Amino acid sequence: MGPLAEAPASGTDGLCRVSGPISTTVGHPRVERYFSLYLGRELSCVPEGKIVLVPCRRREKPEAGWARAEAVWIHIYDADRRAIISARPDLVAVLGPLLADCNEPTNLLSFDWREKVSDAIGAMRVPDISRILYCQPEGLRAFECQACRRLGLADIPAFVRMKLAMYPACDPECLARDLRRNIQDGIAFGVFEGDALVSAAEAPVVAHMQDEVEEVGVDTLPGYRGRGYGKAVVSQATRAILEWGRVPIYRCRRDDEPSLRLATAVGYRRHADKVGFRLED
Repeated sequence: MGPLAEAPASGTDGLCRVSGPISTTVGHPRVERYFSLYLGRELSCVPEGKIVLVPCRRREKPEAGWARAEAVWIHIYDADRRAIISARPDLVAVLGPLLADCNEPTNLLSFDWREKVSDAIGAMRVPDISRILYCQPEGLRAFECQACRRLGLADIPAFVRMKLAMYPACDPECLARDLRRNIQDGIAFGVFEGDALVSAAEAPVVAHMQDEVEEVGVDTLPGYRGRGYGKAVVSQATRAILEWGRVPIYRCRRDDEPSLRLATAVGYRRHADKVGFRLED
């Protein structure tokens, strides 16, 4: 039998399931559930060594906070032993034949295969590989910085200015709205140099399980990197999220070594590698 396993029918909550002995926990149960809902398939039910192709209507429109829909989401996890390809239903027939030569889940990460998929479905470009990590209380390592503090409502203008300086296309109202939720829960932290916010960690809104999961984001202005500010704000935000009983998740490009070093230093551990394909308008 080849590496491709067919997805079974969906359950009442839209998640594809199988019955039998292959179901097993392969990571943090809430992290598994969080990404299972995105993908339309229970992560724990993918047989080891298999690639499961799943038609998923969530791929038809942008998720909360996303500018574009990801028509195909490839999720490789459990130390590269399992993979789910969550695809817009009309693209499943296109992707099926491309999987014929994939002997194992890690083949999905090769540039050649990503380029082949991009050409076949009309993607905007060959996407990068992202790494997804999470942190548990026993793994957290806190980094202190005298200038690091919890952000309050009075800091919203400074936060918006910092974000727009780095990402001019961002919607300032969305930035402010997300930060207000973070401030209410006490999970946003920043470092100021004078009146300027130069580094900040917060958690934008997510599409589901908001009371159980937070996706931590961090930004430091270019002139202030290498001073430990990122570690300080991320570790403090992570600790605050864990104190709420939520699971902090961290994403970055797999080749972004400074960001990966930061996350690992704070205590984050790998969950999966992800590739998301977005189509031309």
